[in-house]
Amino acid sequence: MTVPELTSPVVVLGEYSFSKTRPSPQPRKRLTRPNLVVAGIGGSGKSLVLRRMLALHKTGIQDPHVDADVVPSVGVDINTFPIDKKRNMVCKEVGGTMMPLWPMYMKDCAGLVYVVDASDSFQLGASAAALRHILSLPAIRGKPVLLALNKSDAPCVVPMEDVEATFDISSLREEIGDAMVVLKTSALSGANIDDVLSWVRGIYGL
Repeated sequence: MTVPELTSPVVVLGEYSFSKTRPSPQPRKRLTRPNLVVAGIGGSGKSLVLRRMLALHKTGIQDPHVDADVVPSVGVDINTFPIDKKRNMVCKEVGGTMMPLWPMYMKDCAGLVYVVDASDSFQLGASAAALRHILSLPAIRGKPVLLALNKSDAPCVVPMEDVEATFDISSLREEIGDAMVVLKTSALSGANIDDVLSWVRGIYGL
């Protein structure tokens, strides 16, 4: 079975397009304890995306091999790593079972990485509904959001036009504007995880 190649990390959905340069949000106010929330419904690949990103940040090298044996997120997993000499970033991976408590974690976050399993057509609608719920929260308004279409190299990846329709990207563009970026990713292969890390660093002007 041939696995389709990820030709570009940048997704172009209707009129919602992004430059092929690495996407970086505008630097926000300098935070002493910046929090990054990584969320998504169960099975989207949040843990592996975060594992890849933290490893790349620490070593600067994209390891082609990674331990993909992860335990599904049940509660909240917290990882801390330095972003400069005085500040640490706290990454909070919030499991899908914690959805009723998601609003609480959005209050003090500097940005949101929302991970979607782009190969699961059955869960795509539920994932879109959950994202809509998050984006309706006052606590997340105006904050940068990265929509990571994970597993985009899977043989059964959902066609992009279906993703566009399910998430109603054109409507999100009107509501959020440049605060949201969409990227194709593969946590398994590591494809475009460097762009996710670049986006995260851009929140803090790094």
